[in-house]
Amino acid sequence: MDTQVITAFARAGIETFRTMCRLEVAPKQAKVKGDRTPGEGIHAIIGMNGAVEGACALSVVESTAFALIERMTGHYPESVDRDVIEGIQEIDNVIIGLARRNLQGSGLDFVFGLPKTMSGILFSTDEGPQYENLGIIFDTEVGRVLMGLHWKLGG
Repeated sequence: MDTQVITAFARAGIETFRTMCRLEVAPKQAKVKGDRTPGEGIHAIIGMNGAVEGACALSVVESTAFALIERMTGHYPESVDRDVIEGIQEIDNVIIGLARRNLQGSGLDFVFGLPKTMSGILFSTDEGPQYENLGIIFDTEVGRVLMGLHWKLGG
């Protein structure tokens, strides 16, 4: 497991939740095997390409998504609407941007795409043995957030 990548994303998650959602969080668990999907909820995913290839996904149950959006906007959503989708996408986008900045000093630069979001059950995929796969669980006062990392060091 490449600790530079893990540390960069964990630090980016902590900083993002602190600044965007006014939450103090710390990664509580990391899982490399087994079921890491939270089931029903909101899932944002962003692909990466370059020295780090793969994806970063952020998964939250609806109640946690609503609480995060309320902390960001001051408004508690009544349903999964455009604000909820775009808010979770933006959290994922900021995390990946900060992780990229954290890794650039090590020569591990990458580009990333636009976030895509799914609502419902997230199914994990296995791209093969050359990819690392890690789930980082953040426990917050508003609920649990799962960050799924799927990567390999590229060229």
